[in-house]
Amino acid sequence: MANSECVSDWKQQILSDLQNDEMILNVLGVDDEEIEDGLMYKRFFTFSYIYETQTEVKTYICVEISINRTNDVRFRNDLYVRPLITFRIIGHQDDMKVTTMPTYKTKLDYIAELIDKKYNGKSINGSHELYLLRNEALDISTTYRERVVQFRGVSLDKAICGSQLG
Repeated sequence: MANSECVSDWKQQILSDLQNDEMILNVLGVDDEEIEDGLMYKRFFTFSYIYETQTEVKTYICVEISINRTNDVRFRNDLYVRPLITFRIIGHQDDMKVTTMPTYKTKLDYIAELIDKKYNGKSINGSHELYLLRNEALDISTTYRERVVQFRGVSLDKAICGSQLG
């Protein structure tokens, strides 16, 4: 398997996990009709979604994965793979309130918290665990808000593809 092939595989696995997480769907406010129609490319995206292209009042989750290799003296000066998983949670200003349960958390904050619980400390490629690198709120326009949650992993295995996130 080509080293870059795992990017799509990991995205698919992560997005499948998110779409099957009842709590995340509940906080998003996804209804049964949306689930029947399919959530990919409507609520979940495998790329950095361009928020101004939608007029509906909704919240979206985007997943991006980057892989870079680095020499790091902490790891005996060898070349190591450092996957970066970025979750972009984008919400319309009028869709910030969680309406499916009593809480003061915004949808973006709550979803970021659930993603953090789901992935922080998990391993990627069967080696070192993912660790939270960033959880940052951003105002990306007067209509849309965003929370960026990033995890960094370190793989000591030269063959980065071929194993699962988990």
